[in-house]
Amino acid sequence: MKETNFTEWFARSDGKWKSSRRYLIGAKRKTDTYNTSFEVTTEENRVRISWEGDKSSGVMNLVLEGNVAKRDIGYFTSAPTDSVMSMIDHDTVVLETSYDGTHYREEIRYLFDDSVRLRQTIATRDNGDITIVGQYFEERA
Repeated sequence: MKETNFTEWFARSDGKWKSSRRYLIGAKRKTDTYNTSFEVTTEENRVRISWEGDKSSGVMNLVLEGNVAKRDIGYFTSAPTDSVMSMIDHDTVVLETSYDGTHYREEIRYLFDDSVRLRQTIATRDNGDITIVGQYFEERA
């Protein structure tokens, strides 16, 4: 079986993207939607993601080491976090991250010759409560 190469997989995202996002938040599933523009640049095993959107802006840097993505910031923390990656198929990667009593599962799938990405994220507390469900439609800008 061919070794999984997450560096090659992330390099497929190089460039500028537009993201339409929908979130269900909390026990009452409050809905929130907004748009974000982001850019991905890769150089060997380093990935830089910069974004500007309706609700936030920032930069996240990742270093890919085997099946671990070492992030310089987390989803809802400025502290570094690690994500364990697994490849479902040639087009789909799952990243799993846990900290502060919350587990995040993010799945990213390329479609249409890498011109579109579908992403979904789910956050669960240690007690099993679902706190966030995010769905993203991302297309090259």
